[in-house]
Amino acid sequence: MGNRTVEILNVTPEESHLLLKRLKDSMNNRYFVPFRISDDPRLKELAKLEYMQQQGVREESFEKDWPEFKVFLQSQPANRNILIPILDTGFMHDHPRLQGCIEQSVDFTGEGVEDLNGHGTVCALLVRENSLFKPRMLNIKVVESDGRGSPENLIKGIEWLIDFSKMHDVEIIANLSLGVYSKKWGLFRCKGECSICKAALKAANEGIAIIAAAGNTPGLISCPAVAGMNGDTLIVPVTTSSVISFREVD
Repeated sequence: MGNRTVEILNVTPEESHLLLKRLKDSMNNRYFVPFRISDDPRLKELAKLEYMQQQGVREESFEKDWPEFKVFLQSQPANRNILIPILDTGFMHDHPRLQGCIEQSVDFTGEGVEDLNGHGTVCALLVRENSLFKPRMLNIKVVESDGRGSPENLIKGIEWLIDFSKMHDVEIIANLSLGVYSKKWGLFRCKGECSICKAALKAANEGIAIIAAAGNTPGLISCPAVAGMNGDTLIVPVTTSSVISFREVD
């Protein structure tokens, strides 16, 4: 596979190295969560229906009680049989907002399942903070502490997930905020036929939905997001802002 490298794609390299410090103040035992997105209006509408059914009250009361009710909902286990695997740098397992959310962890880097970079934890926390109920997540570590990984390890992670899906009757929505800029023979941009795209397409054919970062470089799409560009698969390319803010855990 040459010298291709799996890269983190939704933050800058400079910001990636600072993420662990922004997530945890070890000196004072304080933890923080990212918030790139304010209250998702779709999440809020679902919560409004839930609240009004439970409480039998008017919409005006919901607006007043929404902050407290959101905290309550996010403490409840998900009522759907959905798993969210995150293929990234691992998770910070002692983070208080991830307690009860991590179903299983597996490492393909040799570093162990713990997050030594911070990016995987940020991805997990963004899922956590923007879910109506407590999400069920898989920690699949394929990227090392320096924010880079090998295509081989990414493919191993995808193949592990395919095997996992065959043994568990669950709906799987995988998050890949990483990718590779592939070229055929070092000259031509990938059109979905590289080994990473093929692995992702195999996963999609097994019913696994994949949310894949499209990349940080204007005019270029990373793999495996390239494989979803024709719209005929369960691979969904996405672009996100590289600006992440943090607040302390209440």
